[in-house]
Amino acid sequence: APCAVCPSTSPPPPPTDAMKTCVALALALAVVGEATVLRGRQPIFEGKVDSDAKFAVSAQDSDPARIPGERFAWDDCGGVGASKTERMRTIAAKIKGWAKPLPFIRHAAQDCGKKVTGTEPGPGAQINYPGPEIPAAARAGLEKAEETLAKYPVATK
Repeated sequence: APCAVCPSTSPPPPPTDAMKTCVALALALAVVGEATVLRGRQPIFEGKVDSDAKFAVSAQDSDPARIPGERFAWDDCGGVGASKTERMRTIAAKIKGWAKPLPFIRHAAQDCGKKVTGTEPGPGAQINYPGPEIPAAARAGLEKAEETLAKYPVATK
């Protein structure tokens, strides 16, 4: 018995060569169009990326930190991609004589003397406590103590 949608009970005709060609052409145009969009122009980016919040300086570093708002030619890329990597920031710090940028790590000491109630959001300062120099110095001191104790053992009674 025929259904309400299609009164014929016979199966639909097989796709013809013309239909196959049209579908293939449509798919090819879609792929070429997408490639043109990806390669033909820069991606549209709305807004601003604040990657300065991702970096800090060591508390023990005597060099000044990067001046807020300081711009370089590679910053004109909108602050995304390779222009704001740790490598590029390190190169700029060496050129300008600034403190080496470190990945920012949150620590309670950053709020010391900067927060009133303790519930304000964000860090009080973009400084890493302790700096990478402190654990290195502690390890060197412990190794020296171990060598000294091996050379001059503790007298036992």
